[in-house]
Amino acid sequence: MLERMFAKKHTFFMGLCATLLMLMFVGCAYNNEAVSVISGETSNVAQSVEPLLTREKYNCNLRYPDQDKVVQMAEDMLQGKLYVLDTEQPLPYESVESLDWNVQYTTQPNTFQLYLQCLNPTMYLTRAYEVSGKIEYLQLAEELILSWNDFRQTPQAEGNSFVWYDHGTALRANNLIYYALVARESENLSAETAELIESMLREHEEFLADDANYTKNHNHGIFQDQSLIYIAYYLDDENSEEYLNIAKERLAGQEDFAFNSEMVHVENSPGYQAGVMDLFWVVADFLEQYGDEYGQHIHEDLVQAARFMSYIVKPNGIVAEIGDTNSAAKTNKADSVEDISAEQQETMTTDLETLQDLYFGSTELQYAQTMGQYGQKPEETAVFYPQSGYYISHNSWEKENYSQSTWQMFKSGYESKTHKHADDNSFMLYSKGYDIFVDPGWYNYMTGDPYRDYFVSSSAHNTVVVDGKSYSATAENSWKTGIYAWEDTADWDYVLGFNNQYTGVQFDRHFYNLGDSIILYDNIVSEDTHTYTQLLHASEEMELVEEGQQEVLFRLADTGYYVRVKQLIPCGSNRVTYGGEDGVFSYISRSMAQLDEIYTLEYSVTGSNVDLVTLITIEDEQGKVQDLEDIAYHSDQMAFEVTKDSGETFQIQLKARERLDWTDVETQQLSGDTFRFTNNNEAEDSEESLQYAWYVVEKDSAKVVEKTEWSTENVFEYTFSEPKEYLIKAYTHSANQRATGSAIIARITYDQDSGKYGVVTEQEEALNLVYNGQSLENLGDNTYRFTVDYDYAWNSEIKWYIYKNGGYYTVQRSENEKTLTYQFTEPGDYTVMYYLTTPNGDNEFWNFERITIE
Repeated sequence: MLERMFAKKHTFFMGLCATLLMLMFVGCAYNNEAVSVISGETSNVAQSVEPLLTREKYNCNLRYPDQDKVVQMAEDMLQGKLYVLDTEQPLPYESVESLDWNVQYTTQPNTFQLYLQCLNPTMYLTRAYEVSGKIEYLQLAEELILSWNDFRQTPQAEGNSFVWYDHGTALRANNLIYYALVARESENLSAETAELIESMLREHEEFLADDANYTKNHNHGIFQDQSLIYIAYYLDDENSEEYLNIAKERLAGQEDFAFNSEMVHVENSPGYQAGVMDLFWVVADFLEQYGDEYGQHIHEDLVQAARFMSYIVKPNGIVAEIGDTNSAAKTNKADSVEDISAEQQETMTTDLETLQDLYFGSTELQYAQTMGQYGQKPEETAVFYPQSGYYISHNSWEKENYSQSTWQMFKSGYESKTHKHADDNSFMLYSKGYDIFVDPGWYNYMTGDPYRDYFVSSSAHNTVVVDGKSYSATAENSWKTGIYAWEDTADWDYVLGFNNQYTGVQFDRHFYNLGDSIILYDNIVSEDTHTYTQLLHASEEMELVEEGQQEVLFRLADTGYYVRVKQLIPCGSNRVTYGGEDGVFSYISRSMAQLDEIYTLEYSVTGSNVDLVTLITIEDEQGKVQDLEDIAYHSDQMAFEVTKDSGETFQIQLKARERLDWTDVETQQLSGDTFRFTNNNEAEDSEESLQYAWYVVEKDSAKVVEKTEWSTENVFEYTFSEPKEYLIKAYTHSANQRATGSAIIARITYDQDSGKYGVVTEQEEALNLVYNGQSLENLGDNTYRFTVDYDYAWNSEIKWYIYKNGGYYTVQRSENEKTLTYQFTEPGDYTVMYYLTTPNGDNEFWNFERITIE
């Protein structure tokens, strides 16, 4: 009964298979000590006394396939085919004794290794035993546990980073507990194996509790805390309370980081929000079984987080494929409706326990997930999450023709680099039962794989690319993107996003939602000439009908509708690519290592300051847009006049935002040691004020010796008293405080001979990092030279991370050195990544193309 409840709960996530592979674990617990420290009750180890945790109380999400498949997998394993994931090919093996625990297998070897070291095969075998009662499955699971225990004590295990991987260790502990509990309750757990597992779990407990092994501010850390809680209850000894408190304290910190004040998960992928919410929810359920109030606190927070999820689910029941979110080929609606009876769905508003188990206590999420069949209809058709960087519109929540409604999502801004793609100022569009313009997906986690590198780049998103390049979405660069303004009116929704990630380029996208039409106003400002390419990635269901220099027409599947894209300022030209034509990728990846060819529309313009005005319309066979009679653009006024079917009209006036120049600061030397710095940025509206702040930094030590508070005063005077060099850093807040920028604007020099101060400005040397790109040279004999091209007048460091076959191999560091010469001595596929850091926080993270050593 308990398993069925949790299986039904996870129907919401079944469309996110590959994403949630990273979030899977199994676990259970029981008591094998004489005194229960956690419960305070006395128990004994006799089989007749129920342990603290039983299989019935087990509440972790077991991620295994249906009963028939898991039994077939177990049979295959008896016949020499080892499964680590039900979605991956099994590994042929002759015997457990000859099994190579370091094996590199499948096209995703790091994924295979991770779940092999997690002892996932034992989880499938244990489950198959529960289903069938065939003892050979449980015996093989025990053999694998004993074999792994022998392996992990050998020198061969020392070089395998997945043996003691952060969340992999947690998953393995939970698999060990699951096996031990099932074996114990079926009286198939020998005293020797029970003692061994207990010893192994104590070692895992110490590893997971050690902060040196802990992954802070990441979902992997949640796995670690969750597992530590299960082990504490399983062992239930004199150390359990201490470890339980460690786990709960760290979990509170994880929640504070994982969810912002809008209760949106900060890891840039809604699929991960679903998975992380589930992790916290399962922990909350577990703790509430034992009267722990912290469990109730978690439950209350997650109800708020569920509201965001109700909007990010498209009208086809699939979570928007943003970042590393996976999607199913079909909606999971059918699974939800079939698994949950109509009576149960209809009584959920009063049956709070069932509602919580399935939809985190949210009737709005229930409504979205069941595509309007059950639950409570959300009140708003559009929501703005400016801190998280989302605007989402669901133009109709009516039950009738639910899947035909139009859904739009605009994204700009981020708070964490985790699972972050270069997708700022991008959008998605769905209507009439199909995706129209898509986020093409994620492919895999193998940095250096050419497809993975493409899918995380800006070239794989519906945005504007500068000079055919992407940008580095580091945490330190997050201030360069975001949502600047937003508005919802009776006739349209508006959101303004900004992306200043490209050096010397400021890209604003004004996004207007008119229902079945979208207006894009891309306003790009730069002092230099660049090639700007606006990209639109069409879904698999979009068929190219007409292609012109300024206009392109697609047919949307068999709906009878068309999608027209029209450029209203004819300053460039269109090009449509498909699949891998001309060496340009045009693919979508809806699941791991899967590719489908799609059309990509490119509109390229060369210039410095450029305006692009794009009209996207969804039209019927007569060219009619729903609810609108006409959309007229007046280029001389940069304004739209829109006529409704009712004859009413409204206007949309396009207007560029006044930009801020972080370096526009005047420096004056008032006397020998006194300087005045004037920030020349001013608010566009005279009734508003910018805010300013200043740092004085000692150059040699990078120590901040003076820091002012934010104020509306744009002038800063400072008298230097020490015979040292200093850097002046100017900060500027926009009037609405939605954009903040900073730059080092002067270096104050000191001449030891004359005892005089001087000044060097940004115009004279690169006080702020200018990243120019990278190059790779094959020197022969498996030796390569990696070069990072950048300009910077201060100190810099590069950490060169070398990965082999998808796993960490080694790291090297260099200071004020732009090159690394490295000889590869072992065969394999290598990826070299580098993290360029500066004392000012102008940091860049990139990788070179994959190198194969035979």
